[in-house]
Formats: sequence, C-alpha cells, structure tokens
Amino acid sequence: MKKSSNQETSQSRGRNIALGAAFGLLIGGGLDMVLGDTGWGLVIGILIGALIGYWIKFPLPAMQYPPHVIRQIILSVFLFIASFLISQWLLNQKIGQSYQVLIAIIPALPAAWLAYSIASAIAQLDELQRSIQLEAIGIGFGGSVVITLTYALLVQVGVPQVSWMFIPLLMVLLWGLGKLWTMWKYR
Repeated sequence: MKKSSNQETSQSRGRNIALGAAFGLLIGGGLDMVLGDTGWGLVIGILIGALIGYWIKFPLPAMQYPPHVIRQIILSVFLFIASFLISQWLLNQKIGQSYQVLIAIIPALPAAWLAYSIASAIAQLDELQRSIQLEAIGIGFGGSVVITLTYALLVQVGVPQVSWMFIPLLMVLLWGLGKLWTMWKYR
C-alpha cells in the first residue's frame, strides 16, 4: 500500500515539475525579451519554474476534459504557432506594404479559434473546476492590468520599452499561477 502512495507522490511531483517548467518557459520568454535574445532568459525561466513545481507539495487535480476538446485545443495551438511563425518569416522578407498588414493579422484567426476552444473546454467542466478556472482567469486578468499599467508608468520615467508580445505571455503566466492558487485553495 505504501509503495503505490509513493508512486502517486512521485508521479504528481513529476507532473508538478513539468508544469512548473512549462510556466517557466513563459517566464523565460519574457526574460528573453527584456535581456535580449541571449537564450539565458529561457534557461533561467525553465529552471525557476521547475524548482517551483518541485516545491509544490500537493497533488494537482486533473481537469476532466473530453478527448475531442483536448484534440481541438492542441490543433488550434499548433495552427496558431505555425501561422505566427510563418507570418513572422514572411514579414522579414521583402514583401510589398499592402500585403504586410494582411500577413500580420493572419495569426488572429487561429488565435480566435484557440480562444473559442478554451472557452468550450471550460464550459465542459464540472462546477468546481469551472469555478477554479474562472478565478484563475480573473487573477490573470487583474494581475496583467496591474503589471502592464505599472510598467507603462515606468516607461514614462525611462525604463526601456518591451514588445507588446510580452502581454499575452504575462496573461497566460498569471492565469497559470492563479490556477495553482485556486487549486490549492480548493484542495
């Protein structure tokens, strides 16, 4: 009996480390934007995230999504990343000004599908899991507002400006941290 308990603890710790490293990847993306494209931001972010995941002492309850919803989210994420990378590559080519606007907004379509997929996935959850997600989204939104407003004020006094692409990363990171907080609260 004790052996299966240790195995469950080991599996939940491994899952927590993997989730922490994934959130660390988001942190690292932001650090890379601030530090320049050195790659050290990603390394530091992943290590910090993995350490935070290791220190989390509670097993995270799994959200119960139907398989077709998971496939839809994975496909929409893949299409968004692919269209984003392709549009960035095309924008770096010598293309006429009239096409650049069209190319720049192409990733918005898969991003809208991703937002729809996430919303439909949350709608399929039970009441507690939906409440956890709603609180986490609220924490992510509120935290993003506070951080971006503070940073905008700091830019006025000479702090270097970062790319707007940092804001979605920040929102997703804070959503994930909010989810960890609310899962801990409702354990």
